[in-house]
Amino acid sequence: MEKVTGIGGFFFRADDTGALAKWYEDNLGVVQTPQDYDQPC
Repeated sequence: MEKVTGIGGFFFRADDTGALAKWYEDNLGVVQTPQDYDQPC
């Protein structure tokens, strides 16, 4: 499976940041930053 290594600084803004983060993960392979030390990277 191919992964994105960069998107050239093109970012989207949204009112629902959770849905946007999920879109980034599903479509671009960009994972969310863990919010605490108990979450996996």
